[in-house]
This record gives sequence, structure tokens and C-alpha cells, in this order.
Amino acid sequence: DYELFSWEDFPSVLFFDFKNYKVQSSFLTRLAFFVEKAGYKGTLVSDEFLANKHGFNAHDYKAYDLAHFYNLAQESNFILNRNELILREILLKNKIIIQTSSGEFKEGNGAIISFSKESPMYLRYTFLAHESWHGIYFIDENFRNAVSALYYMFDERSMNFIQTFWETQPNLGYERSDLYLMQNEFMAYIMQQRLSN
Repeated sequence: DYELFSWEDFPSVLFFDFKNYKVQSSFLTRLAFFVEKAGYKGTLVSDEFLANKHGFNAHDYKAYDLAHFYNLAQESNFILNRNELILREILLKNKIIIQTSSGEFKEGNGAIISFSKESPMYLRYTFLAHESWHGIYFIDENFRNAVSALYYMFDERSMNFIQTFWETQPNLGYERSDLYLMQNEFMAYIMQQRLSN
């Protein structure tokens, strides 16, 4: 169903290469709505809701959001699917999230990124770049600070255009009020481009 890697240069970033979109979705689409989707951020959506919804073709999540997701599921007795439970075990084993003696999940160190073998090769290269930059953003405060400085220097009209695009595209639907997310996506969409572009 997937291959799992630890990034050599950034070992706390785990990389999932999923067999196809369906498998990837079963692991990560509920998380996508919980972390990034406008109107759903911070909520656990049902299996019935997810049956007709698209998360993303590639994913990225930091330790804090992963711990928050599993805490809310535990506190509300929300039934997660088999693959979401497998993911939780992988996160615990790799100390991306940590479970305390009281059973609460805490932010550990690191992040996860993913894409799917179902994506055509040209998109796999783009997604690899895009998601890898997210992985660095999650774990490197100096990099986040540099991105933030550039974000505030960017042309206001151009920024409004790109954020409106992210917010209104059915396959994206980013929560525009989340400044961390906006700065992170601003960086990754620029950095995924080849220099010639």
C-alpha cells in the first residue's frame, strides 16, 4: 500500500509514497479537512462525508496538528479507520507524536509528507518538491522566519489573487485566515517551480 522513508538530510521528516490515491486518501483525507480545508478546520468529518470528497493529491502535516487530530478523536470517541490507526502507530514509533502516561498525545519532533504512485511522473517531481519544502518549513524556524519576511514584501494584488485561487478551487479550498498555512503554501508553490519558470 505504501513505501515509507525517513529523509536522509532531515530524518524527522517521514515520506510516504502511496500505491494510489485511494490508499493515500484512507490515511490522510480526514486529516486534510481537519488541518487545512476552509469550513472544516479543527473538526473530524465522517466517513460518509469523505466518501465523495477529495483531500489533496499530495499531503503534508506537522507534529502539532497530528497530535491535535489524534487527541480530538480520542476525547470525542471518534472511530478512526484502520489506516489512520496504522498512521498513529508509525507517528508514535518515530516520535513525531508522543503519548503521555495519561494517554494524551503531544507534539514530538518532525512531520510527514506524501504523494502517490498514481500521479504522472511530471506531477510526482512537482509534488516531491512542493511537499519536501513543506517538510523543511515545519521543522526549521529560521526558514519559517525567512519565508515570513518575504511574504510581507510580496505584491499585495498578486497575493490576493493567489490566495483567492487557493480558497476557491474545489480541490484545494485552503483556510485563508490561517496565516501559517498561507505563508507555508506561498513558499511551497514558488519553490516547487523549476528556475526556468
